[in-house]
Amino acid sequence: MEAGLQVALHCKGLPLVVVLIAGIIAKMDREASLWLEVANDLSSLALGEQSMKVIQSSYDHLEDHLKPCLLYMALFPEDHKIPVDDLLKLWMAEEFVLNSETENMEEASRNFLSDLLNRSLVMVSGMNINCDVKYCSIHDVVREFCLRKLTEEKYMQLTVPYNPYQHLHSMESRLCIYIHDDLVKQLDHSDEQLD
Repeated sequence: MEAGLQVALHCKGLPLVVVLIAGIIAKMDREASLWLEVANDLSSLALGEQSMKVIQSSYDHLEDHLKPCLLYMALFPEDHKIPVDDLLKLWMAEEFVLNSETENMEEASRNFLSDLLNRSLVMVSGMNINCDVKYCSIHDVVREFCLRKLTEEKYMQLTVPYNPYQHLHSMESRLCIYIHDDLVKQLDHSDEQLD
């Protein structure tokens, strides 16, 4: 009990920190020594860096197959309600989710999302009439962490907004270009003029 109280005190009332720490601890054994380790890590941090450190810890505790799924979500605009069906198809297209003997790719991708939701790294933004998650999102601080991680690991380059003159680095394994709706409409309109 004392270890849990110390963890709670070191969260300093910050809701995101509380939720993320709960996601980490939920996956740990209920040993006081492990909880005290988390409390000690939190006590040494300033408020600003505390959130990033907690997110880093949550990220570090993720299974390897979940990490690219979380990072991928940072490619959506801030505060965007991400359609779950589209997200899961994108994960499958990127080969983050592979076929296994026990479940198909759709089931596996839903389980991946469920794991990220249970760890509070992903939030439910809307549900359908069957109470299934229809939209999800990530907190802006989690998104900022993911964008930093993408850059650090040279995993993906994100160009926002689209700029045809921007120099693109070739070190990243993926390139994501966000094209604003207005540009898409312009391109559609210019295509019609050619016909």
